[in-house]
Amino acid sequence: MHTKTKGDPVDLAKGQLWKTREGFIEVVDVKRLVHYRILKHPGQRLVRTQMSNVADFQDYLKAHSAELVE
Repeated sequence: MHTKTKGDPVDLAKGQLWKTREGFIEVVDVKRLVHYRILKHPGQRLVRTQMSNVADFQDYLKAHSAELVE
């Protein structure tokens, strides 16, 4: 498993899975806004999709030391 560290630039793409201390964030779609789901474990279903501004979402990932799971 390869992970990106917090010093790397944050490039968002559909289908990415980010790991934080609290759980996982799955990127559902990236357009003008980021559509994402917050999961307790990978593969979790029936979770509400949320939306956020791209810049705010990138700041959130950096602030929570999120690592990209590949």
